[in-house]
Amino acid sequence: MNTFMEKGLYNEFGIENALGFEETEIGDWFHKIGVGLLKKDSNTYSFNNEYEI
Repeated sequence: MNTFMEKGLYNEFGIENALGFEETEIGDWFHKIGVGLLKKDSNTYSFNNEYEI
């Protein structure tokens, strides 16, 4: 049996990139499925970053 150790929720969407993140300007809001709108604060998305909700 193969076991993989990853971080995040089993049903997490967009761990490596969030839907619409690239198109969103810094300071605007992007949608994180299962979370809501998050405020983009840099050009690099990080799952571990604490974005403003």
